[in-house]
Amino acid sequence: TSNGTIAHIVETGDDVYNIKTSPDGRFAAFTHGEQMSVLRVSDGTVIYNVRDHTGYTLGIDWSPDGNWIVTGSSDNRIYVYHANNGTEVTNLSWSSDVNEIAFNKAGTHFVLASSDNDPTGIIRTSDWTVEATFGEFEGGSGNGANGRRGARDVAWSLDETKIYFGARYY
Repeated sequence: TSNGTIAHIVETGDDVYNIKTSPDGRFAAFTHGEQMSVLRVSDGTVIYNVRDHTGYTLGIDWSPDGNWIVTGSSDNRIYVYHANNGTEVTNLSWSSDVNEIAFNKAGTHFVLASSDNDPTGIIRTSDWTVEATFGEFEGGSGNGANGRRGARDVAWSLDETKIYFGARYY
């Protein structure tokens, strides 16, 4: 809230991995355990919960028009849901954990951040197919760490000419 107080606490019983608000700010979607939940921000009421993943649900993003929510998981799956009710639109297999997802501004594509030694990819939303794969954030040592665990986060540049990835050392 504007005065810094906590408006709502939602108990999940699981670790929460990611939270994203809807483009209009009325809803928040969050990943926890093997699930994704959507709540109404005004009163904290959970509108729906889906549990389709069989691994930790890590990545999440809303399409810019607010029609879809996409989740990615450690089960190497990507699920696309109708944002208004949580019904599945489609699901896709990937070659590794899907750690994060980012839509472009037009909502025509989203990009994935995936685990080590596997390529990341761009998915076209017109037919839910892979448009391109690129980059492998392979394991290895650095900065005193034992190795990398692939791309952990992803974002488009404001002009959408670049895609930024963040990697995680362990």
